[in-house]
Amino acid sequence: MKNSEANLINYLYSQIDAGAFLFNKLGARVIPKSSVVLQGDEYLAEVFLAAEDTTQQPEIIINSRPYEVKDGKATYRINTNEPGTFKWSGLIKYKTPAGVIKNYPFSQEYQVTRPSVTMSATRMNVFYRGLDNPFDVGGGGIPHENLEVTMTNGQVVKSGNAFVIKPNELDELGRRTTVSVYAVIGNERRLMGTTKWRVKKVPDPVAQVAGHGGGTIRKERLLVEDGVMAVLEDFDFDFKYTVTQFNVQVSGAGGYVSVWESNNNRFTNEQKEQFRRLTPNSLVYIANIKARGDDGEVRDLDPISFKIM
Repeated sequence: MKNSEANLINYLYSQIDAGAFLFNKLGARVIPKSSVVLQGDEYLAEVFLAAEDTTQQPEIIINSRPYEVKDGKATYRINTNEPGTFKWSGLIKYKTPAGVIKNYPFSQEYQVTRPSVTMSATRMNVFYRGLDNPFDVGGGGIPHENLEVTMTNGQVVKSGNAFVIKPNELDELGRRTTVSVYAVIGNERRLMGTTKWRVKKVPDPVAQVAGHGGGTIRKERLLVEDGVMAVLEDFDFDFKYTVTQFNVQVSGAGGYVSVWESNNNRFTNEQKEQFRRLTPNSLVYIANIKARGDDGEVRDLDPISFKIM
């Protein structure tokens, strides 16, 4: 009788765990909602402790097809050839210690978007030769450190999250430079897009005295001015020209007289002396004006003239 009772007790205890799974390995698992997060969105991930039974492998079926299982896991891999939202599902089959097969269905979906970038010149819609042209690139969620910019006729330098375009040829006869943007996605370098841009030289400046390129001026105002300035009008870049030489002629009742030269951007003492002798309605003619830009190129500027009030 006692043996029968003992056998019954052992049987009842064994049935308590008969349908339970037996695991012999634990490990931490992290499943992020997405590996790419746009600015302003939240990063979300599930963290949990996973238990494994290394003595047997589950059977994993995805989209009605069995997959190879290793270390309790199967890898689902599929090429994405077109954009859209795609669903996939499957079933995990696992045998309990009692020999019963239990099914665990699952389903997931993913979204495929076309690779895209936005490219814009920060200051103008053209590139200027000899200048550092700021260039912004947006990678549609791709980190800036994974973006690369190239061009056909110049140099591209990365500066923080922006790029600097340095073209070395002009846009002559309709030719344009092509800018290409590449992204490193995974371990693959992929072309994201190309655009064509005009390349121009920096425009010529205009000569000015007292902030004006000609017209009427008081003799007193002319006398307090230091010289002739070369000004780039409506140009957003930090680029300067400096006048390197100019001539001055003045006219009175007898017409234009001798020419007085300056070898820099300042009025000479001789030129100032002629200004002191000016009378109302006299003309001051400034010509043979040359200016050197920050790029070292010398430009010839149009002459300017003033009438004394």
